[in-house]
Formats: sequence, C-alpha cells, structure tokens
Amino acid sequence: MGKPPNVSRWAYVLLVIGTLSLFDVLGLDSWGTPLVMIVIGVALITRPYPWGRQLALGLVGATLLVAGAWYVVRPAVGGVAVTETLDLPVTATLAEIDLSPSVGRLDVGAGQPGTLIAGTLELNRGERLERSVTVSGDAQMVRLGVRRAGANVVFFGRLGQDTARWLLTLAPDVPLVLRVTGGVGDTTLDLSSLKVTDFTFAGGVGRAAISLPGRGIFSATLRSGVGPLSVTVPAGTEAHVQVTPGVGAVTVLGDFRRSGDTYTSPGYAEGRSRIDLRVQGGVGPVTVTRPER
Repeated sequence: MGKPPNVSRWAYVLLVIGTLSLFDVLGLDSWGTPLVMIVIGVALITRPYPWGRQLALGLVGATLLVAGAWYVVRPAVGGVAVTETLDLPVTATLAEIDLSPSVGRLDVGAGQPGTLIAGTLELNRGERLERSVTVSGDAQMVRLGVRRAGANVVFFGRLGQDTARWLLTLAPDVPLVLRVTGGVGDTTLDLSSLKVTDFTFAGGVGRAAISLPGRGIFSATLRSGVGPLSVTVPAGTEAHVQVTPGVGAVTVLGDFRRSGDTYTSPGYAEGRSRIDLRVQGGVGPVTVTRPER
C-alpha cells in the first residue's frame, strides 16, 4: 500500500466544529463537548505510537455509541417537567396566534376581554418552550412551540410517558387569525365565542374536537391527522363545506345540499354569519355536524 494522501488540517477543524454543533442541537452539549475534547487530546498524545491510531478509532467509536444511546434514552430517564404561565394583554387591534404543542393535551377556549392569551403550558421532560411575541402595525403576533432536547421514546413502562397539557384561553373581543398544529395527544378547540376570521388546523396523532365560531364571516382549512376529528358548525350559522377525502371516511351531517364533495346549507349565500370550510381527510374518520336550529 502506498503512502496515504495528506489531509488538510481544516478538515479536522470542520469535523470537530460540526460534532460540537451537533451535540448542541441534540442537547448533549453539557457533557458531549468536554468528552470530545478529551478524545481529541488522547488521540494526539498517542498518535506517535504504533497502536495510537487503533486507540483513537476505538475512542471515537465509543464516544459516538454513548452519545447516540444517551440521545435515545435521555427523555425517559432524565429531566423534569416544567409549567409555563402566560398572561399577555391585548396591544393591537388584530392578532395572529400560532400554537404547536408536542406531546400531551391541548385545550383552547374563550377568556377575558383585554387578555389576548392566558393559561398554563405544561412541558414534558426534555422540552423547552419556544415563545415569540411581536407587534407589526395593527397586528399582534404570538407563536408558541416546543423544542425537544432528545428523542421522544417510551421506555420502562410509565417512566417515559408524557402527560403534559396546554390549557389556554384567547381574547373574545379581538379579530384572530389562528393556526394550530396538533402534536401527539387529544385536542379540544372551543372557538364558538371567539372572533376568529381565519383558522388553520393540521391534525397530529390523537382525537380532535373543534367547535367553530358562530358569528361573522369565517374561513377555515382543517387537515385531519391520525385519529378521529369532529367538527361542529354552530346552529344558525350557514356553511359551505368542501371535502377532500383521505384514508378515513368523511361524514357531513345536517341540512346540507350536496354536490359531489361540496356541501352547502340552504341560506349560505345570504347569511350574515357563515363559514367557508375546507376539510382534508387523513387517516382517521372526520365528522362535520351542523345541528338543527
């Protein structure tokens, strides 16, 4: 075999920087960084010896194995659950709210006038709340999401199970653009007393129950996930429902006039309170109900 080609020192620098950055993303920076530095130091010290390369390769392999194993089991054996409290006042004439929970229940309803969003957000072990509150012109924008420090894997019976719950209320007196991305768990959204003008829902894994607003002109796009989705159109509110079937069945109940995959209530064209609803089916069954007056 010939002499191995020379490798630029910058290649090693980039590999080290990339490894440390990856550990930060995975949530292993608290001990992964010093471990990598120790492995590099040992490799440099033993390099002149015939067995140095084998030792360095063994240490690198062991480090990667330990890091990978810890990344998988960490959420099940470490960390503590944290509860965040929200109480944000209304500071604009319009509002946009994005909610993206991870694992657990999500319950949303009407709150007090003057308070845009309030409630409690329980976070699972290994989670961090990502919160963004900004004002642009007449619009107040709130984004709530979750970042995990590791994989969400269930180990050892109930030890790894997550029971977090987001319990939130929204202002009933402010026009809202609401976007909800479901996680793993049941979702209950009672929008019947809210002034929602546009609503987007992307289902996750679990049951979802949505009560739509009963006043004004309103549009919504609902995408079912894995699990049943039930949607209630308030009595006395006219509706136009466009259905895109998925794997699960989509059922529309009420005094609708059907034309293919489109359902229209009798007074939709003249109704002062009406809903333009688009439903995209997923894996679970979807039921849209409009009760009689």
